[in-house]
This record gives sequence, structure tokens and C-alpha cells, in this order.
Amino acid sequence: MKKILIDDFGIEKNDWGYYFTANIDFLGQNSELLLNYDTEDEVSEVELKDILNKSLEKINNILEKAEKNRSQLMELLKEKDYINLATEWV
Repeated sequence: MKKILIDDFGIEKNDWGYYFTANIDFLGQNSELLLNYDTEDEVSEVELKDILNKSLEKINNILEKAEKNRSQLMELLKEKDYINLATEWV
């Protein structure tokens, strides 16, 4: 799996803070990754990228583990009926 990089994200500000969005390939599917950073303060672009970078270390690790354990993950999702739940949400 290709690691997600800071440059993959768009950064936007709203009334509650900032959000970061990126399109990623996860388990062979094009998916949108959305992260929020809630703050009323103005934050510089350098600080926002630092915040995002810290999150990406953890996110890339989790996604890598999910890719490596895809079959076990799919079995768990089926076993716990999470696939049907996600379908209902959509």
C-alpha cells in the first residue's frame, strides 16, 4: 500500500476548526479520508502540517496492518455483521 502523505490532503477551515481531506486507495477501493482538527484559534499552515503529520504516522500504520491482514479483517466484518451495518449507514 502506498503511504499517505501530507501533500495528498486538502486543508480547509470552517466554523469549528480545520479539516483535511484526501482520496486514498484502501483495500482496492477509492475512499475519502477526512480528519478534523477542532479549534477556534488561527493555526499556521506549518502547524497544521505538523498536526497532520503526527496523525499520518498512526493512520499509515493502521492501514498497513489492515492491508496485511485483509482476510482476517473481512472475516471479522462479516462475523460481526458490520458490512450490513455500513450498508445501512450509506
